[in-house]
Amino acid sequence: MSHLNNPDFYQQVEDFILCAVADNSTENHATNTEIALFLLTLLSSYKKEELGQSQRALSK
Repeated sequence: MSHLNNPDFYQQVEDFILCAVADNSTENHATNTEIALFLLTLLSSYKKEELGQSQRALSK
């Protein structure tokens, strides 16, 4: 599934993650921050992979 047609998708996901951390409903800020960093890293990796696939497809 490509989200390149909707570049705001990644920003929306990032905003969602950051809002969830800011909410801090579990009162465990350290764990929330660690989870947020993991999810943001995962999102970044996914985005880079998707962009790489798109660029490879364009160069063919």
